[in-house]
Amino acid sequence: MKQKCISSVQIILLLALSRVGLSGQTYPGKPKIVRCRSLDKESFSCWWKPGSDGGLPTHYTLFYIKDSEEKTYECPDYRTSGPNSCYFDKNHTNPQATYNITVMATNEIGSNSSDPQYMDVASIVQPAAPVSLSLETKTSANIMYLWAKWSPPPLAGVSSNSHSYHYELRLKPEEKEEWETVSAGVQTQYKVIRLQAGVKYVVQVRCTLDVGEWSEWSSEGRIQIPSGESSPEKPTIIKCRSPEKETFTCWWKPGSNGGHPTNYTLLYSKEGEEQVYECPDYRTAGPNSCYFDKKHTSFWTIYNITVRATNEMGSNISDPHYVDVTYIVQPDPPVNVTLELKKPINKKPYLVLTWSPPPLADVRSGWLTLEYELRLKPEEGEEWETIFVGQQTQYKMFSLNPGKKYIVQIHCKPDHHGSWSEWSSEKYIQIPTDFKVKDLVVWIVVGVLSSLICVIMSWTMVLKGYRMIAFILPPVPGPKIKGIDTHLLETGKSEELLSALGCHGFPPTSDCEELLIEYLEVEDSEDQQLMPSHDSGHPSKNAKMIPKETDSDSGRGSCDSPSLLSEKCRESHTLPSTCQTQEVRDVQENKGGIRIWETHCIASEQKILLFNHESTKSSTWPAAQLPNNQPPMFAYHSTVDIPKITPSTANMDIAPVFMGNEEKHHSQYPTPETVHDDMGKQREMENLHFKIDQTTVQVKQNRPNDKSPFLNPKLMDYVEVHKVRQDEEPAVLLKHKENSGKTEKYTSYPYEHMQKIRERNISPSLRTYYKKPLLLHQGHMQWLFDYEGRRYLDLFAGIVTVGVGHCHPKVTMATQKQLARLWHTTNIYMHPSIHEYAEKLTALLPDPLKVVYLTNSGTEANDLAMLMARLYTRNFDMISLRGAYHGGSASTLGLTALGVYKHGVATGFGCSTTMLPDVFRGPWGGSHCRDSPVQTVRKCSCAEGVCHANDQYIEQLKETLNTTVPKTIAGFIAEPIQGVNGAVQYPRNFLKEAYQLVRERGGVCISDEVQTGFGRTGSHFWGFQTHDVVPDIVTLAKAIGNGFPMAAVITTKEIANSLAQNLHFNTFGGSPLACVIGSAVLDAIEEDGLQKNSKDVGTYMLLELAKLRDKFEIVGDVRGKGLMIGVEMVKDKDSRHPLPAEEMSQIWEDCKDMGVLIGRGGLYSQTFRIKPPMCITKKDVDFAVEVFHTALQRHMERAAK
Repeated sequence: MKQKCISSVQIILLLALSRVGLSGQTYPGKPKIVRCRSLDKESFSCWWKPGSDGGLPTHYTLFYIKDSEEKTYECPDYRTSGPNSCYFDKNHTNPQATYNITVMATNEIGSNSSDPQYMDVASIVQPAAPVSLSLETKTSANIMYLWAKWSPPPLAGVSSNSHSYHYELRLKPEEKEEWETVSAGVQTQYKVIRLQAGVKYVVQVRCTLDVGEWSEWSSEGRIQIPSGESSPEKPTIIKCRSPEKETFTCWWKPGSNGGHPTNYTLLYSKEGEEQVYECPDYRTAGPNSCYFDKKHTSFWTIYNITVRATNEMGSNISDPHYVDVTYIVQPDPPVNVTLELKKPINKKPYLVLTWSPPPLADVRSGWLTLEYELRLKPEEGEEWETIFVGQQTQYKMFSLNPGKKYIVQIHCKPDHHGSWSEWSSEKYIQIPTDFKVKDLVVWIVVGVLSSLICVIMSWTMVLKGYRMIAFILPPVPGPKIKGIDTHLLETGKSEELLSALGCHGFPPTSDCEELLIEYLEVEDSEDQQLMPSHDSGHPSKNAKMIPKETDSDSGRGSCDSPSLLSEKCRESHTLPSTCQTQEVRDVQENKGGIRIWETHCIASEQKILLFNHESTKSSTWPAAQLPNNQPPMFAYHSTVDIPKITPSTANMDIAPVFMGNEEKHHSQYPTPETVHDDMGKQREMENLHFKIDQTTVQVKQNRPNDKSPFLNPKLMDYVEVHKVRQDEEPAVLLKHKENSGKTEKYTSYPYEHMQKIRERNISPSLRTYYKKPLLLHQGHMQWLFDYEGRRYLDLFAGIVTVGVGHCHPKVTMATQKQLARLWHTTNIYMHPSIHEYAEKLTALLPDPLKVVYLTNSGTEANDLAMLMARLYTRNFDMISLRGAYHGGSASTLGLTALGVYKHGVATGFGCSTTMLPDVFRGPWGGSHCRDSPVQTVRKCSCAEGVCHANDQYIEQLKETLNTTVPKTIAGFIAEPIQGVNGAVQYPRNFLKEAYQLVRERGGVCISDEVQTGFGRTGSHFWGFQTHDVVPDIVTLAKAIGNGFPMAAVITTKEIANSLAQNLHFNTFGGSPLACVIGSAVLDAIEEDGLQKNSKDVGTYMLLELAKLRDKFEIVGDVRGKGLMIGVEMVKDKDSRHPLPAEEMSQIWEDCKDMGVLIGRGGLYSQTFRIKPPMCITKKDVDFAVEVFHTALQRHMERAAK
């Protein structure tokens, strides 16, 4: 009956598809809601864009739901707002409600719905433009002005208390492009003064309600100002320049004179003085200028300069212009540029360029040091080649093309401050054609022979195939074996097995030693039973064991690595089940074409234990148990199929194997794989097992005729190898732990009920990610599972908190053990774990950072560090970098410099910020500024070991120290890499020079290692070590407890003593439980090699993401170090404008839907933050990058539409 039903459905589908294919008719395309708008907060309209009609008449229906109701309504009015729209009148508009709106398109074949649009009326208010704009000129006290009047939008009831319009007016001379905008407040008239006589002006006005957006600008109004008399127009200071750092000149641009002779006066005052001076010399530098000679030029002094224009009708003054002579130095171009072609004997000719410094520049005394840059190009070429030559006045060039005529120019700039001079006049030189015919013939012969050799090698490789490749390329490690064909093992044909592994001949020769097959001989007991051999009436004592190598890509095994050895699949009557062949096939999806690893396995109860007796260091390989007919789900699958994977939550079994030295484990922990709860066949299989009193496992060399029954699939945690007696071979002890690695079925409230609890009982300030927030239920290492069993690759690690992996076995075991011993005492008593942990933690930091104070969070740690700095220095002011996040308390909010975290209350007294040295988004940057495998796409002229961007940012810090804070300060705090702001990296020497400046002011230097610590940067354990500095105070949190709430402040003995002058107490800081967890985290980082893994896998990921940056215009920057990575999205690389939030969210949501979780950050939320658990592998990276690539590709396709 079931088969007949399925056949009927298939026939119906085929008929429908046939109709579509023959007639070209199909169901309608998905409509798109393009806009919703309210003119007056009392009604609103929504418009949609139809999709394809599928060749048939299509009907569109708009449905909506209010957040406070469960009922679904249809659009009340399809006519008032025009076609493809819905109008909601006052009776259907609720300003306090949130509307969920969708549009459904329907034709004869089927229907399609738009994406839901969520909106509230207050956010879509955009009134109509004001009307009845009138303009007239009036005169008062001999001054002419413009009087503008207008009326509110016609649909608005202005007398209503619910409406409060605010107006803006803009005007410009008709022939100009730039508008001048002024705020008119709530009045409907405005007086504009200081107009130019005889000029025709264009005027517009717009309005907004107290909520919502500005209206469109009104229609233009034009008015001609009579050619009468008026006060002069405001002059503009256009430039100030010093050619030699001893004098300077300022120029201004006059405005209209108002029809009267106008006099211009330059006035200036110096920083720290109240007296106002007039320009000392109006003549030397020409008209509309002021020249300051040596007597009137002060170095390191800021001038406040203005220009006043005066005539009979009045006066007008320019905007103030602030000048620091240090920063306006722009020398004259170099002079005496000469080009000479040198032709040494038996050597290639080269070009020698020489020049002299500008005549006014005093370079001999050292008062001004100049750096030079030259550029050249062929006369017919368009692109210049620019070369930075430093302070030398001579340069040799060798790589020039014979027969070409080159153009050369040189310019210069001060070595620290100021700007480049103009380019010198062009110089030309002809490179002679002296290439000999003999040389040409030789090169032709070499080219022909090289091509011939390449053709021969290519043909040989095609003919010889694998053997030729193996001969040319170096040997690679042996294959990673997921499982072995059971029939092949039981027949004892070792030659076939080795042949399948790529090792020809048996016994194996020396070039195949890494593939030697070993087995374990197991005597089974009641606890550890063996599967009987199908050709014997009694259990065999032999079970073949295969050495398995760890992942070559990360140095550790991966339970998700697809097997390189295909397993033959055939059923046997005597054995309950066998493994089917692993199939690797490429499935080309509609969007992106991603390779899918499909592994089919039938009743995979038998597992092969893998063991390498030569290793003195223990390793771990996963051997996950699956029940009957349950295919295992690997980490890497089609991004299209990811949302369809919903593993069962009944049981999850893991059988990892630990081998080697018991005292020092280097372990890898397997990813859980979900299984069904139907275990009937497994129980029947277990009844066949024979029981033997003693279990011993011995290592022996492989013999071809040995039989190989399998170990019982009953769960085992690990295998420990012990040398029991010196005269016997090692014994293998099998240990079993219940409930290891099992997923638990989600049994709590339904998702919808959780949402209601959140809205009702949880603070609204605690916001969630994604349109439909994830409800996570369980985690394991780099993986997270939601309430439906969906698995996600976690690339954000609980906001950079889960360092060693979710529910890391070692940390979990230590926690459970301590929970049964002692939870809490406070620090009024001594307990062992705090002393053991303090010694272990401080041993990882350089001298003199050896005193630790344990707290509960990063905010608390930074708050305490600021208190210590102020107590120790007896100063108050603190400095942080813009874009930083150092906490959310009342004190640390002063250090945090991201507006989204600021509240409208007084916080952070005594805290100042300085410019963020961001070499991608900041005003200065370059192509080799930062310590990262990937640099910015910005160009610079810096020579090796020189970074002008760093110099500029240091000058900004100096300016902050000179203008914003007292002469002595308490301290300076910075993250080695900014975290919340999107993994922003500074120029290489910035922190080193900043620390020096701060200490000169009496301050201490604080390194916020909340996100960068514990090996995440890869090259070093602490982020500050990558900058070659030693701070005075270090703050730690997040990864310190792998998710357990704990933090620390580490400092010197002297600074710590300043806090001991009075009582300071922390109830939960340094509890027995916290210290045990912290100690286990440090052990896991060391034993699992996570710092090295961060370096290797992080560098690999950065380079792979850089390929996407080069491919997609919207990927502006890829940056970071180790597993501290940021990907900044832009509209385009030239402007570097942030990608709009809506487009960012679409890419973000796509990644989540395909199984990858990424963070967001940056001032505009324009940066994807990638900071996964440090146990992530390169195969995880391949999967994540492929998902990100697909999401970007989908975005480009959406944008193209």
